[in-house]
Amino acid sequence: MTIDGHPLTYRITQDKRTVFTILTGNPASPCSVLELDFSTHHATLQTLEHQTECFADGYENMRTVVRAAYEYAKRKGMRELFLTDQSSILCPDRVPLADLSFLTTGQTWYESVLPGLYCVLYHRDIEESRRRARAATWTTVGADLLPELHVDDGGAEGSAMRVLGELKKGREHCEFFSQNSTRLVARTYGRSLQGTVWKCDIPQDTVR
Repeated sequence: MTIDGHPLTYRITQDKRTVFTILTGNPASPCSVLELDFSTHHATLQTLEHQTECFADGYENMRTVVRAAYEYAKRKGMRELFLTDQSSILCPDRVPLADLSFLTTGQTWYESVLPGLYCVLYHRDIEESRRRARAATWTTVGADLLPELHVDDGGAEGSAMRVLGELKKGREHCEFFSQNSTRLVARTYGRSLQGTVWKCDIPQDTVR
C-alpha cells in the first residue's frame, strides 16, 4: 500500500468473524491496527504509535498512516470509521496529542488530519469544550504556570489559545506542556480528550 508517495509496511490477518486486521510497521509492535468488519461495515483504527518502521522509506508523518487507514477502509466498502484518540508525543514525557492540539487550535489531532470528514465524538458533547477552549484567557489558564512570560492581552477572550499556540511552535517549551497539560485542560475545558472515541461517516457516494 502506498499513500502520498510513501510505501507503508503492513500485513493483513483474518479471523473467524471475517474481520480483517491490517497491522502497519513491525507486527510485534505495530504503528497502527486497522480492523475491518464486513458484517457491520465498520472500521476501527487503534494503537497509533509514532515509529519510523511504519514506512519502507523511513517517512515519519503519522498523519499519512491515518489517511491511509481511511482510504483503505473506504476502498473496502466500510461505512463508518471509529478512531480512539490515544495518540501522544514524548515531550519529554507523554503529552496527549488530542489535548495539545485542542488547547492550541480548538481541533483534535484527528480532526486536523481528516478535514471535511464528518466525525462526531462518541458519547460526549465536544462543541461546549471547543467553545470554552476558544474563549479561555491566558490569565486564568496559564499565567501562573509560566510567570516569566509577559502577555499584554492575557485577559482577552481567546488569548490562552493564542499564547499556547505560540508556545507549541517553540520546542523549548516542550517540557512546559509535559508538566502542565493536565492543569491546562482542567482550567480550559475540564476533562481530557485522551482516549475518546470518534465516529466518522465515510461518504457513500465515494465507496466502491
